[in-house]
Amino acid sequence: MLRSQFFFALVLTLVIATTYFYTAYSAVCPLPLAYNLAVVDERFVLDRDAATTAVADATAVWEDALGQDIFLPTEQLSEADFTVNFLFDDRQARTDAEARARERLAVVEALSGEVQSVYQTKLDELETREVAYEARAATYEQDLVRYNATVAEYNAEGGAPEDVFGELEQERERLASEADALNQEIAALNQLVDELNQLGAEANLLVSRYNERVENFNDTFADGREFTQGDWQGDRINIYSFADQDELHVVLVHELGHALGLEHVPDETAFMHYLLGEQDAAGGLRPDDVAAFAAMCSIDARLATVPQPWRTVFAWLGV
Repeated sequence: MLRSQFFFALVLTLVIATTYFYTAYSAVCPLPLAYNLAVVDERFVLDRDAATTAVADATAVWEDALGQDIFLPTEQLSEADFTVNFLFDDRQARTDAEARARERLAVVEALSGEVQSVYQTKLDELETREVAYEARAATYEQDLVRYNATVAEYNAEGGAPEDVFGELEQERERLASEADALNQEIAALNQLVDELNQLGAEANLLVSRYNERVENFNDTFADGREFTQGDWQGDRINIYSFADQDELHVVLVHELGHALGLEHVPDETAFMHYLLGEQDAAGGLRPDDVAAFAAMCSIDARLATVPQPWRTVFAWLGV
């Protein structure tokens, strides 16, 4: 009779302990978490379907890396553990202003690049033509000296024979034509130098303007950007701004981590790092992200929520 009562008490203890354990186990990481896409402000550049896809893609980053169902979309708000909301505010207006400023910088940079490219092309042309001009002018000078010496020699002899005179006349005309061509080339080279000087001044102005705008941009927008584009409010993820789809993806993955109860991690490339910037939007979870989940949702972490007497029972059971 006593053995039967002991056996019954043992079984009851095991049932209670197991029930308590799994209740506590689920309380820390109750997976999967159901979410509802609640608000999508129409002022954002994405519609509800695009927002749905963006959230699903972000949940897949966690589920693919951890190999389990973690998030479950639901159309019923009452069934959701948390909601996801796209709320347009001044942060998105600032992001839009930053995007416009980046576009203006890109235009000035591209224009500066085009001017510098034209400048380099003309400079290369000038250098090539100068080399050719110098060689041509040197040949002309040699031919002219030779012609003048020949004429002087025949003049000293009382004049050139008729057939030689005709050849000398042809050479004189050729040298005169070559002199005209050289003068035209030097004028063209001078024009090219003027164009280069103008392009150089324009390029310097563009570089100065670009540097000034970069400085203004950095003063206005460039800072160590924490995840202010979204936040976790205990029962909802709010998305306030994003510059592009990659940034939205990183922010969603980050805030989903907070929905799981995860804190920030040291690795700058991890989704759960507190600063936005070094994450690879096309990549998966980093080791620090996985470790944060394991620390939060491991058996040891869940046992820590259990009172000491029950932990003793679980230890005796080998849990």
